Amino acid sequence: MSVPSPAPRRVRPPRWLDLRLILGLALVLGSVLVGVRVFTAARHTERVWAAAHDLAAGETVTSADLRVAEVSLPGSLSTYLPASRVPDPATVNRPVHAGELVPRSALGVSPARTTITIAFPGDNAPRIHTGDRITVWVSNAKCPVAVVLPDVVVQQVQAAGSGAFSGGSGIAVVVRVEPTEAERVVRAQAMDGAVLRAGVLTGTAPATPASGLTASGVPSSGAPSGAPSGAAPTNAAASPSATSGDGCGAESP
Repeated sequence: MSVPSPAPRRVRPPRWLDLRLILGLALVLGSVLVGVRVFTAARHTERVWAAAHDLAAGETVTSADLRVAEVSLPGSLSTYLPASRVPDPATVNRPVHAGELVPRSALGVSPARTTITIAFPGDNAPRIHTGDRITVWVSNAKCPVAVVLPDVVVQQVQAAGSGAFSGGSGIAVVVRVEPTEAERVVRAQAMDGAVLRAGVLTGTAPATPASGLTASGVPSSGAPSGAPSGAAPTNAAASPSATSGDGCGAESP
């Protein structure tokens, strides 16, 4: 009995265009491209401005107060001031520490300001540092205490012997104020027997408003609450000179 032979099967020649090979190559190539993209993005930096030194709130800054820093942060150009933009004189509205990147939101338009030095001899002021907020009072023997500057940021502090004093102890602070406020300071300093005192402000509560100064330079009657201890009497009625017609307590005609 004969056994039939199996039907022959045609052997396909090997093909180089294999679907599995193509998929494997595509995965490898995709991984390489993603890795290159991530590596390139990690090395990409943006040039932005950073503070070259501590900047006090209210201080006017220019490019001399800044330095260029290279950072790799998402959205850095939309958040921080790019180094490609030379900053016009602007005012910082909050303290910026040395080396800190300067946010766009920390800069504002710089209004007209005047820089003026105020000297405080002896113990008429506590320890004051650059960036502190202070209140400045004035008084003399005739008139009650008046607020000259209710809330101002110290731009610089000078020790005794640095030019503000000829001798003795004391400090002098440099502040940047509006021209009308600078006029108040000059008027207070020119008062006969004027005594200037300063206090450091803390917290966020609004400061005591400035008191009126007459055209002759003396404070008007009625001192604000919170005046420093040792100041002249704050009750205008108790001070005869407050209504004596010598210009103290009333605007000059």
